[in-house]
Amino acid sequence: MCLTEWISCKLSEKKAQILLPSVLLVPLFILVVYLLFDLTNLSISKNQHQFALDNAAYSQMSSVSSYLNAMAMINGPVLYRVMYTYQDDKVPIIPDYKGMGWPDEISVFDLFYLGGAFPSIGPDHEKGLNGKPRAESTNWDLQYSMLPYDYKLTRNDNELSGHYTGRADWMRPQPKPSTEAEPIMNWDIIEKYQWTSQQLLEYFIEYLKWPFYEGDIYRNQTYMFEQVTKNAYMFREGYSTNVKDCKPSECAKQSARVLSRYLKIHILPFELKAVKFYSQDYSGDGSSHVGNIMDLTSEKIGMGRDIFMFSYADAATISKLRVLERGVVLKQPFKTPANSFGKNLTQKYKPFTRVTVSIACPRRGNNCVWPNPLPKYNIILRP
Repeated sequence: MCLTEWISCKLSEKKAQILLPSVLLVPLFILVVYLLFDLTNLSISKNQHQFALDNAAYSQMSSVSSYLNAMAMINGPVLYRVMYTYQDDKVPIIPDYKGMGWPDEISVFDLFYLGGAFPSIGPDHEKGLNGKPRAESTNWDLQYSMLPYDYKLTRNDNELSGHYTGRADWMRPQPKPSTEAEPIMNWDIIEKYQWTSQQLLEYFIEYLKWPFYEGDIYRNQTYMFEQVTKNAYMFREGYSTNVKDCKPSECAKQSARVLSRYLKIHILPFELKAVKFYSQDYSGDGSSHVGNIMDLTSEKIGMGRDIFMFSYADAATISKLRVLERGVVLKQPFKTPANSFGKNLTQKYKPFTRVTVSIACPRRGNNCVWPNPLPKYNIILRP
């Protein structure tokens, strides 16, 4: 039997009827394999760019939340906790004032808190001594004492006049700068208790070093924040680390441009050019006299810079904080990988990744920097 007759015979058998369709389906199977391979590459690329965008946005905005939380911390809780340790350093009342409604002893904490030198955590703002707020608390109620008084010499230099000098003007989103020397010690407490000039001077210097420390923290934090947010540096670096098809200077330009608008956060210092220092000498026979009132500038103190009290967000920054609370939408196009069919999917479909990033604190208006600072800014990512 010749070969031709054998093949013809085999093809006429029932078992051979499936052979021809199977041979015709082989190219289709190959196309499916190529298609699955290309779809896998496309999916991997999409996920890679989505992760890069999420990671870069979170990394960059973490610099903003950390900066805002640092400012909120130094605006109240830090100095309050430092001065809280001085509540046991007390002096007795002068006998002549005993029984007139004043405590038998008064502390260094009271001397400065009732002088308007720092705010206290609530709820008791009369005494100012309160425990730590609960971890879940969303309002630490930081306020200055409402009791400080200031005394000035009259023109004839032999009488003193006093007036109320509460801190209501300071407890505003944009406080007005102070042009006069501000009291940070309570006159009544100095007058009615057995302080010596040496004690008052030592405690005055001990207190003042902390505002200068906080001023250094403010300047260092601000410098670092400006460096890592300049030109959306962390965002570009974070994005390029997770993808292979762009350099940091070229990565995610569209998203970086949008995000950069909200990285220009301006937190301004509220500083005093001079503070008042009162002193007196208490003699053993029970007599006392507040005989020294000095306006001490930073130059006289020897610090060479103004006295830092707190920091606050300017009006433009408060507007940006409201937008950041709602969220900033980042939409970033990306290039699709080459495929087996030679189709330019990037040009045809214009694929992109998207994320909404927000920074929020638990307060209406999203301003937890000043007044009533609360260091609880968080970052939220949404699709």
